[in-house]
Amino acid sequence: MHVTKNKLIVVVGATGKQGLLVIHSLLKKDYTVRALVRNPAKFEKLVTQKNVETVKRDLKDAGSLKNLFQVA
Repeated sequence: MHVTKNKLIVVVGATGKQGLLVIHSLLKKDYTVRALVRNPAKFEKLVTQKNVETVKRDLKDAGSLKNLFQVA
């Protein structure tokens, strides 16, 4: 049995082909996904599932990455 309750996975590069495939695979296994994107509007057109939280961050700005991996 694969238990994933309360597990959060952060996907960097979520708007790319590989990122989207990873997200869809994780959702099938009941993970909660936090998608790191630069353009949330573009991403939200691609993925509309409930277990996906979209966060706007810039990898070039270390300060924007603070708290990215914390569960609320």
